[in-house]
Amino acid sequence: MPANEPRREPTQIHVLVGCSDARDVGQVHLEVVEKVRAEYLARGVRSELYVLRTPGTFVTKDVLLDIKRVVETTRREVGPDEPLEYFVHLLSHGELSIEGAERFRCGVHDLTVEQGSMFNCGMLQATRVAVDLERLIIGIKPTFALPDGTSLTVEDERGVRRLLLAHYGYDGHLAGDWVKSVDDLRTHTRLQKSVVERAFRDDPDLRRLSLRVTAGIQDYRRNAYVRVDGGEPDGKFWDEGQRLINQTLSDLPPHSIDRARQSEGQMPLVGLFAMSDIRGSRARALATYAALHQRPVTSYEPNTVFAISGSALDLPDTPFGPYAVCGLYYSAQSLGLRQYLVMGSSDAQVARMIRKVESDPLVSLVVNHFRIALVPSVVEAPRTA
Repeated sequence: MPANEPRREPTQIHVLVGCSDARDVGQVHLEVVEKVRAEYLARGVRSELYVLRTPGTFVTKDVLLDIKRVVETTRREVGPDEPLEYFVHLLSHGELSIEGAERFRCGVHDLTVEQGSMFNCGMLQATRVAVDLERLIIGIKPTFALPDGTSLTVEDERGVRRLLLAHYGYDGHLAGDWVKSVDDLRTHTRLQKSVVERAFRDDPDLRRLSLRVTAGIQDYRRNAYVRVDGGEPDGKFWDEGQRLINQTLSDLPPHSIDRARQSEGQMPLVGLFAMSDIRGSRARALATYAALHQRPVTSYEPNTVFAISGSALDLPDTPFGPYAVCGLYYSAQSLGLRQYLVMGSSDAQVARMIRKVESDPLVSLVVNHFRIALVPSVVEAPRTA
């Protein structure tokens, strides 16, 4: 770089790994994110946000691959001399009591999770959900084609274990080694943070990149976001946006849509499979749902769309992750969803996404058993927000 050329600010690449819960974001969130992105750009700092939605915010192998794909894609898109900073934000949700004056940057010992609250993550009961799914599978006694050309009729736990090993590469019980409940919300995202940091540190292609990982909890009762890692490291664009969201929501009356709908029990209208690079995928999904059902919607409302998103949803030969499978089952069994939009950026991509759903043994079983309608939805998708 010539001596007289000003130093270029690194482009910030933010990846949110958040829960599928329908209450997570509202119109205020969408508008504030765009506002902060515009302010950063005016200061000469580009910022991009990719959104990965997985029930329970568990960083499993498929989620790590999603994050790595985001990194690889963004590195290819920029010039060889453009600096990049990567941020991964782990976000769960629950009802909190906070001791002390600090409301944004908190340590674990300053927080108490209100037990049994309807605002707590449903994956606190993930093992129970998985047991119910296992009972359903054994009751149906489905027959699956295996990758080696043989077939398998699942009639007992042994059959479930064979299916998991053959199709998903897991050697264990569905409700045992494959799916585990969240132990403690206060430490959950910090544990997932360590998983991401370790994965980057152990990957020779990623370890030299600038990476910051944050851990937080969204409190739907108080309409507030709390960093549970003491606020370290600095989340820059992410932290600035979340602080502004907190302030904006607190200034709204309690009966406003964003506050009122986020403070209710989870009651989504529709489910969503979306690619991670689609901006405002939930808002787009609600608009599509409204048009299909002739429902008047003037802006995005929280607590309407249960979302599962990722960068590999258009790869039919790759399996769904364990929490996506259980989350889909939970959304059908407990939340009553019978329609899922399948959202990609082209007809071909959406077709691949539907083929992945139809070819995944457990996902297709849930879709067929509950008669879930898959609705193609094609949108232009340069980036997420």
